[in-house]
Amino acid sequence: MGVMDIGELIRELRAAHGWSQGRLADEINTVHGTTLTREYIARWERGKVTPRDFYLAALSSVLDVPLGVLEDPMMRREFLTDVAGTAIAPVIASDLLARGFAGRLAGGPSTEAWEAKLAAYGTEYMSLGADDINAASQANSSSSNSSWTSHGCGRRPHHS
Repeated sequence: MGVMDIGELIRELRAAHGWSQGRLADEINTVHGTTLTREYIARWERGKVTPRDFYLAALSSVLDVPLGVLEDPMMRREFLTDVAGTAIAPVIASDLLARGFAGRLAGGPSTEAWEAKLAAYGTEYMSLGADDINAASQANSSSSNSSWTSHGCGRRPHHS
């Protein structure tokens, strides 16, 4: 993957602000007292001219991007990777959650199965923890199961 050139980066950052080339020129002119034109911004974006140090600093301040990102292609790559990750992560998380819930709902117990569990264990089944349910089940079990552990693991003691 190649590193985005400075002109592309300027265009993308400008667009991310929702600004026209003229608006970017106006922002730089207002903040830094220059007389930059829309045409000059277009030349930067097309790669016809590369902004010098003064204008890199001006772009950094008005576009709210670290100066190093504009100056150094490797920092630019890291910055773009971080920005992409920040922008994409919520979308991916949302998709995973939606798929996870949909998958669970599709493969989960039927309504009848839940009703049968409620009938068998009562409404406490939905609010008790597994240890509580196992303990309650063991208390209700027959005397032949009285040697089972009371820890809810469902194992008989091992006799040698």
